[in-house]
Amino acid sequence: MANSLEEFDHFMAQGVNAIEADVAFAPNATALMFYHGPGCDYGRDCERETRIDEYLSYVKDAVSAEGGKHSDKMLLFYLDIKTENLRGRQAKYNAGVSLALNLMQHLWSQGKPTILCLR
Repeated sequence: MANSLEEFDHFMAQGVNAIEADVAFAPNATALMFYHGPGCDYGRDCERETRIDEYLSYVKDAVSAEGGKHSDKMLLFYLDIKTENLRGRQAKYNAGVSLALNLMQHLWSQGKPTILCLR
């Protein structure tokens, strides 16, 4: 679990090729931050957090940009979706759309707003 940029850098420097991060949502289903909260594994700091836009932009620059400090090292980016505070199917659907828009905007669209066509 690497929910802060410091943890991300620490684990990548240790030679991992996969990162797991926890996505937390605002009550209105907006993807808000990478954060786990209390109740994680013994000895871990579960209170670290990073805004979703900041984290995703950092990951893109660190692992895929030419000259990035961890370029070509990460094979898997696993997102643990925390939806406990979301009520109803529509809220969870909206959360998925919010997360998808953030992933597209910050990992693949050079930070430009993205349009997602849903049917």
